[in-house]
Amino acid sequence: MAYGNGMKKAMPQKAMPKKSMPKKKMENKKSDLSDAQMTKLKEHSKQHGGMSSKHMRMMVKLMKEGMSFSKAHNKTVEMEKGDKGKMEDKKESKGKGLTAGQKKLPKKLQEAILKKQNK
Repeated sequence: MAYGNGMKKAMPQKAMPKKSMPKKKMENKKSDLSDAQMTKLKEHSKQHGGMSSKHMRMMVKLMKEGMSFSKAHNKTVEMEKGDKGKMEDKKESKGKGLTAGQKKLPKKLQEAILKKQNK
């Protein structure tokens, strides 16, 4: 009685394919800005290395928040000046003093390193 003992096995059900959700079209990120604003920004971007530069990204962000072109530009320039000041501070402090590894060296070597840095 190897075949057919009167019991039928239920056939395994195939998984129904998932219905794909309609994909949202990628919205234009700069859709909040008018055509005139975008034209002005694109023209301005030529001075700052294109629309993908940090300056332009910041301006677009500020303008989307409601600032005018000139206010957004002034704010962006202020922020850039602040960043440059921080970078200059780092440059000034770099190269002065001893690193953690150098502090473990003998005193005479530390003095030689500091003397060389002051040249």
